[in-house]
Amino acid sequence: MARLISRRKFLQNTVATTAAIGFSLPSVTSAPKEIEKRPLGNTGLEVTILGLGCVAIGYGPHSVQEGATIVEACIDAGINYIDCASSYGNGEVKVGEAPPERSRACHEDT
Repeated sequence: MARLISRRKFLQNTVATTAAIGFSLPSVTSAPKEIEKRPLGNTGLEVTILGLGCVAIGYGPHSVQEGATIVEACIDAGINYIDCASSYGNGEVKVGEAPPERSRACHEDT
């Protein structure tokens, strides 16, 4: 038979468990400042392990300027690998709207 506990005891246990979980998680300030990079096959290029896939930008409801803003935000976050193709709607147009001096730091795969 299930043992009932009081509301007070339930809340105490919940708060204690939540605090223990919170203290065990790494803080945002301890996060790495750069996204890890790895070699891209035998190309000699080092790309971030997280890239931007542009299919949602190309087929999504984003304007060209909004797409370029998304690309710039990813560059600001340290991403240097962008996956884009002509089959991704107008994704290439939106990626191409990012300022050239910004996008030169990236590797675009088409």
